[in-house]
Amino acid sequence: MANTQIKKAKITSERVKPTKGRPEVDAAGRDLFLKQVTSGLLEGHLTQGQALKELRLKVLNLKQEQYASMVGVSRKVLSQIENDKGNFSFSIINKVFRPVGLQVGIIPRHQDVLRDALLTPSNKYNLKD
Repeated sequence: MANTQIKKAKITSERVKPTKGRPEVDAAGRDLFLKQVTSGLLEGHLTQGQALKELRLKVLNLKQEQYASMVGVSRKVLSQIENDKGNFSFSIINKVFRPVGLQVGIIPRHQDVLRDALLTPSNKYNLKD
């Protein structure tokens, strides 16, 4: 396995500021962190706002102003999303998550159903009929 900057990332909601001195994370580290954040979202341990903030700061190392400009929303809108405030369209949410490889989707509300669905091969059911 490649040597990565992030071996087991600690995902928290504590305040982390972007810094110029933070070391660059390699591709394997970014992939690992993205998987961990995605798991946190699917398991209900992270909100979408917390996930976006974690990815913006720890993977992209961008300030809100920089990220907002990059994705084409205002800093205020980005702040509201990261703080789980407001009611934004799927289009806006997809726009802010696109650079980190995520999009809005439909998932089961109950964790046991989600777990079972992820473990069940889709070809088991004749979905094309």
